[in-house]
Amino acid sequence: MIPKASGYEPEDELVRDFEEEGLADRTYRLNFQGNCIGGKIDQMEARKQAILKRIMTEAEAYPIYDETYGCLMADFIGAQPSDARAQVKDRLREGILEDDRFASVDFTKESFQQGKLWLSLTVVCDDGMNIELKEVEIGV
Repeated sequence: MIPKASGYEPEDELVRDFEEEGLADRTYRLNFQGNCIGGKIDQMEARKQAILKRIMTEAEAYPIYDETYGCLMADFIGAQPSDARAQVKDRLREGILEDDRFASVDFTKESFQQGKLWLSLTVVCDDGMNIELKEVEIGV
């Protein structure tokens, strides 16, 4: 016996009783200098760590992350520093703003020393809080 398809709408049986959640503001503490994980952090420290991790992660390079996680920087390798510096801020802004907890990114200071780019930035969160990052080394 074959059921008749007439009069059946898939949407009729679909129950929409779920809510989407944003990214967590509680996570493990990453020690970037010591390359270890220890303890837990929450709120602003977790958001600051999320920003740093996005900056440090090359987008589309690791299958564990989706294609929107991180910043596209690999094509700057071997480029003239003046050319790379002109576009780096846009790439960083795009990478950070993919996280829905962040509303805007403002760069407050830039320096180029010994072949390394250092940026200070302010990230405004969706709840109005500001996160200040000072002299972050950007690997370009």
